[in-house]
Amino acid sequence: MFTPPSSPQPKPGASFAEEKPPQPSQSPRYLSPPPTTPTPSPKPSPKSSQSPQEDAKRRTGRRFRNAVILVPIVLITITLTARFLSQGPPPVLASLSNSWSWPRLFPNTPCAKQPERVVLDKREPSPQTQPTSTTSSPAPTSSSLPTSTTVPTVPSAAPALPTPFPQSFDGVIAKNFSTVSCLNFFTSMINAQPFRSCRPFSLLLETSNDFVQAQTNLTLLNNLIWGTCNTVTTEDQCLTNMSGFATSLRTECATELRENNAMAVGTLRAIEAYGLMRDAACLSDPTTNTYCFLNAARDTNPTNLYYYSLPLGSKLPARSTDPQCTACLKSLMGLYGAALKDASQARLLSGLVATYEDAAETTLGKCGAGFAQTGIVSGVVEARVPALLVLGSSVVLASLLGGWTL
Repeated sequence: MFTPPSSPQPKPGASFAEEKPPQPSQSPRYLSPPPTTPTPSPKPSPKSSQSPQEDAKRRTGRRFRNAVILVPIVLITITLTARFLSQGPPPVLASLSNSWSWPRLFPNTPCAKQPERVVLDKREPSPQTQPTSTTSSPAPTSSSLPTSTTVPTVPSAAPALPTPFPQSFDGVIAKNFSTVSCLNFFTSMINAQPFRSCRPFSLLLETSNDFVQAQTNLTLLNNLIWGTCNTVTTEDQCLTNMSGFATSLRTECATELRENNAMAVGTLRAIEAYGLMRDAACLSDPTTNTYCFLNAARDTNPTNLYYYSLPLGSKLPARSTDPQCTACLKSLMGLYGAALKDASQARLLSGLVATYEDAAETTLGKCGAGFAQTGIVSGVVEARVPALLVLGSSVVLASLLGGWTL
């Protein structure tokens, strides 16, 4: 019979406690996977948490802020530009421009040399007049006025006119142009028959030696005024001719006009005022049938004579506060006022726009109501604001209110 072997005896100190499950073997540290750090979820931005209504309010606020800042700047720019176009630069800027010119800063440089002088078709003086050495003269003073007190009447038939008839720029003038094109324009215009045949009183008054000298001879002056009012070329054709010359001057002398060259600016004003000053020269006193210009030239007080230079941008002298309150003065100021009320004429009369109001106030102060009308120029200045500036301001406002944000 088979007897099984006895069970093995426990070892001394052994216990029958619960056996622990085997632990996995420890791997080297560098083989264990790196600990994973949880990535924080992105926080929503404050802007994304705002409602569309709040975004719209913020945009409207920014546009309103921009409008508050820029709209006054645009309006100031328009106002200053209108003032500059009607009255020229302020005296402070003009004085600074003269003080800081290149010849004054660097008198020894080639750029500071004196302008050359050029003769533009100098003619022989007419038998009734004597030449002078200047190209233009102010209105004559009492010492140069005619001594005769008898003013001839308006000729009833064509009088004998001097040959050649006095012309503008009949002396030696300074060649102070910045461009050759402007010099060529003046040379061509002065010698052009369409220009000479129209006998522009607006230019003869201040640029013709012969015409200025004729103011001491009332008989000759009477014939010359008749000649400016009765040109062989019709008045309508002369207006067309002068309009063409004005257009060419703006193109060929653009640089000189930007630099405020006195000759270019003055000539443009005179050409544009051709029609008005032709009418002014032809005014006559109905009671005496004499030209009003001759009456002003005859007076020992030259104040009324200064009124004929208002369309050229020449203000009445400060001392000229005692005009002669005649029917001619009333007619002349009425002619100026009517021209400024006509938008088609007023836009071309920059010289008169700059001088009329002061002259009207002086006239009213001396002669009383009915001799002039004030408050006309303010409407003219508003109408002369460049359309480009108005359009530009509209674009700015539309941009501010329509979606332009900073």
